[in-house]
Amino acid sequence: MAGIGGNDPRARSPKLQFLAMANLTLVLHQLNQERSRLASRLNNVSKALAAFGGSRGSTRTRRKLSGAAIARIRAAQKARWQKWRAKKKR
Repeated sequence: MAGIGGNDPRARSPKLQFLAMANLTLVLHQLNQERSRLASRLNNVSKALAAFGGSRGSTRTRRKLSGAAIARIRAAQKARWQKWRAKKKR
């Protein structure tokens, strides 16, 4: 029953097969054009980001804190937590 009703793709006429292939070729060509256009726009965006220094490639050195500074920060945070816990117990 494969050939009944015209549902069998192998039963297409050569003209229909040619049109289908031509349509597919056109779609592929349009997709390639769109890909090229998007690649160009993405390149422009990357250049703009680089100009503003917002590129992922830019590296920034981290500031180093002295041991004494870290100890002061730690002590201040501990005091904040103690104050919070004391309020919570009331």
